[in-house]
Amino acid sequence: MNGEQLACVGVIQSAVLEDLRSHPCANWSEGRVKSVAVYALLKAGYAILEGSNWSGKGRRISWLGGKLKGDLVPLPDMACLPGEVKNRNSPDLRVVAPLTMTFEIQVRSTFTSQSQLMSDNVVNDVRRIAHGTADVLLGAFDRTIYDALRGIKADPRGRPPRNPELFSAVLPPSSDLSDVEVTRTAAANSLGAFQCCAARVGADIGVERVFFALFRATVA
Repeated sequence: MNGEQLACVGVIQSAVLEDLRSHPCANWSEGRVKSVAVYALLKAGYAILEGSNWSGKGRRISWLGGKLKGDLVPLPDMACLPGEVKNRNSPDLRVVAPLTMTFEIQVRSTFTSQSQLMSDNVVNDVRRIAHGTADVLLGAFDRTIYDALRGIKADPRGRPPRNPELFSAVLPPSSDLSDVEVTRTAAANSLGAFQCCAARVGADIGVERVFFALFRATVA
C-alpha cells in the first residue's frame, strides 16, 4: 500500500476512533461507521461512489464549498471471489478520487444482535482483501468480541470461535494496542501477507473497542 492509500486510511481511522472514544453507540451498525468515515473523507477532499436508482450507474459524491455534489457515472465492474456468482461486487465503501480504493466494513457490539453473528462473513472479507477484490477491511469491535475472534473467549458459553488461527495471525493482540497511537503490524498466513493498523479505545465510556484496518502487505 502506497503513501496516498495509507493517508486515505488514516483519514478514516482518525475519525472513527474519535467517534468510538466518545459515542456509546458508535459501533452498533456498519452504517454509523460508514457515515463517520464518509464525512471525514468528503471534508478531506475525497470523492466517493454510491449506488443510484439508475441501472448501471452510481452517484459520484463530493463536498464542494460546504455543499454536497452528486453526479451520475457508470458503475465499475468489480471482480468477485472465486466461486461467487454475483455479476457485480458491491463493496461497503468506494473512494473514487483523487485515488480509487474499496473498503469492507464489519462491526460487532456486545450490546446489539451483531454480537451473535458468526465470523464467516469476516473471513470472506479477509479473503476479498487477499484476492484483491477489496483493498481494506475496516473493523470496529468491542474488545471482548475482538479477542474472541482471535480465539480468546472470556465467556465459555456459546459456540467456539471459528478460524481463530486466521485472525490471530493477521490481527494483533488487543493487549498490544493503546489509545495513544495506532499500532501497525505485519503478518502472513495461508492467504498471504497482511498489514494491520489498529488501536484500542473507549475505556472512558465503559466499553473498550478495537478499530482496525487490514490490508495486503504489497506495494500498489
